[in-house]
Amino acid sequence: MDVMLQYNFTPLQQRQINHCILYLQVLMLSDITSADGRTMLTEIIHGQRPQFRYSSLQWPDYPRPTNWSVWRMYLQHITSGVYLIKPLGEWIEESHQRWEWFYLASTDQLVHACQNSTKLYSRLPHTSSYPNRRNRIKYGNPIDLEDPPSTEPLLPATVQTNHNSYICSSYSNTAIPLPPIQTVQTIWNPANIPPPLHDTSTFYQHLIRKEIPTLHQCGSLCEAIQDKSLIICSDEAHCPSDGSGSHAWIFHNLSGEIAIGAGPMDGHPSLTSSYRAELGGILVSLYLIYKVCQYYRIEHGQAQLFCDNRGAISKAFQHSTLGITPFLTTDFDLLHLIQQLIQALPITANGSWVKGHYSGKIRRLEHDLNDMADDLATQHLNSPSLGFHPKRLPLTPPGFKV
Repeated sequence: MDVMLQYNFTPLQQRQINHCILYLQVLMLSDITSADGRTMLTEIIHGQRPQFRYSSLQWPDYPRPTNWSVWRMYLQHITSGVYLIKPLGEWIEESHQRWEWFYLASTDQLVHACQNSTKLYSRLPHTSSYPNRRNRIKYGNPIDLEDPPSTEPLLPATVQTNHNSYICSSYSNTAIPLPPIQTVQTIWNPANIPPPLHDTSTFYQHLIRKEIPTLHQCGSLCEAIQDKSLIICSDEAHCPSDGSGSHAWIFHNLSGEIAIGAGPMDGHPSLTSSYRAELGGILVSLYLIYKVCQYYRIEHGQAQLFCDNRGAISKAFQHSTLGITPFLTTDFDLLHLIQQLIQALPITANGSWVKGHYSGKIRRLEHDLNDMADDLATQHLNSPSLGFHPKRLPLTPPGFKV
């Protein structure tokens, strides 16, 4: 990263660039380029972490910077468009980054080594009028592999999602070993977990419950976010006598319902409230949006979230302040996660209050959705699914890497 000194960036600009580097968790030029070392990753240009790579190092819990103009100015000194002015050569040292996608040259297949599973993707028949262009070659029809390929060289690959298939835009000429398989604890049925939610922690799994959005529903959420038609409504149900609570959420667009769900609200019975349950619904809604944006590499879009608790929606969408005061806020554990997600989202997320149990004459869609969410939360409170009862001691939430 000697470019900062070579092109005389001011101390302020250097600090801004370092903030971006800390958030992106990158060290070398190879960390932000494609597998063949020729082009800059699109998500890096737009201030997003690489989608199918992760750093094996321990990084600080660093928030996403709000200003990326200096970062893009910095990148312009080493690129012409998206292409590196001086492409990288072959790998000579092992990288701190761990790759998830690999290319098998002998069979023209892709290997996805993720968490505790390995899948093999085959080349799909051409549907394009440009069959010889590699960036249009799609791979799909995954099959599970009990043992990763051991005799074939695995070439790190840069892969882009394309609805239910993948496009291999480039791959390295240097083979590297598969990352060590990590056994991930899950309370969901692994067969039902869609790719956008494959690394969801047990903290969020318990809040979402077992009605996981399908891959098709995740794709519909992607389209609704991008065309700015996504409407979300969350609500809660709370029993003061025993301190139990639940939350529910509904995703909707102009065409109709996309996905619904309900789950438990964890916390000690003497400390739970309808306010905390409302925050749970907001948290789950934002988490699902975040994972969809991350998986489909969404850069622009909008989501409108409605909630009938003024305090919860106001606290959730207000800017956090420095000092000790925020830590003394009621249910700060949930508010902190909500505000981190809002900051990490690459799209605009707006929160608005809606009148609950509305009986007026001018009835809008958000009133109907609020009633539906209220019914879902009440159903879960009265008849929680096996294994998804409220926990007195909440599960440990993940760090900033959600």
